[in-house]
Amino acid sequence: MFTLVGAVLVSSCEKSVEPRVSEDELIQYALDRFEKNEGISYQMFEILTDRMTSDSLAILEKKALSKASFIDVVARQTDDYFLEVVEGGVSEFELNDNGIPIPYSYKAESMLKNLASMPAAVGSSPNDVVDAYSNLILKQINEQAANGHKDWIIIESLRSTSTTESDQPTESVALNYGKIKMMATIPHTIIMDMSLTDDQVLSTINDVLNSHQIPPVAIGLLLPAVQKIREANATNDQPFRDSMKGWLDGPIAKALNGNLDRDIIRRVQAASYLAALHTIILDDYKGTNEDIASLSTLHARYRSAVIVATEALWDE
Repeated sequence: MFTLVGAVLVSSCEKSVEPRVSEDELIQYALDRFEKNEGISYQMFEILTDRMTSDSLAILEKKALSKASFIDVVARQTDDYFLEVVEGGVSEFELNDNGIPIPYSYKAESMLKNLASMPAAVGSSPNDVVDAYSNLILKQINEQAANGHKDWIIIESLRSTSTTESDQPTESVALNYGKIKMMATIPHTIIMDMSLTDDQVLSTINDVLNSHQIPPVAIGLLLPAVQKIREANATNDQPFRDSMKGWLDGPIAKALNGNLDRDIIRRVQAASYLAALHTIILDDYKGTNEDIASLSTLHARYRSAVIVATEALWDE
């Protein structure tokens, strides 16, 4: 659902209708903000690489009495990294009085930690935690729908560079039940399909999203790598994907004695996507504007990457 209401400006005692901001302009502004904000991923994973080294991980794993305690201690010791990075450039973001948005913290993050902490069954597949996470999110969506939830708001009001706060029209982007159910059940299975190359994963997800008419703003927020392949002048620069891959190839691979296989990388990628989706269905999520929405989901993607990679270390 994309709602667009024209802006009405008041000048002296007369009312006049200004030319309406086009839908394409609003969408492009949102996508540009998402891309700009995602740039802090390099700092996020640089801090993670510098402070949670392979030696640190090995020591924590050796001291841990269980997988649950290992995941918990790594999560606790890295908890402030995201806030530290955002606070360092807080003037770059348009935030409300509630400060830096991290709705994924606490309850939602604990849910993923609990799933990741479950003992691996003999013969279980590496995507069990991903499938379990998808099922948990879908269950919450169905419970919300049963209680009368019809649309899940992604962004309450899109903006553009040509409007000011006083004359801003009201536009929102949302997913209805059919669309958000699809987002919880299909994209992660494509990511986890090891028969597909990375490029084929993006192409296949793009085709699925097209067929279900998912709004580009939703794609840019939840699956930025897919959004990039849609852009005519797209570059290969994907900050979160690239910096996360660098971190996995660094301390995580070293802690695994070089045994970082594609299964683990895809598992982390799939969980990061699901965490972003999980965020937008939380009661504490407020997609007031592009910055609040993108920081909220970026925080979730970051935290889920830490949790699922830690889980992979223990199981390997």
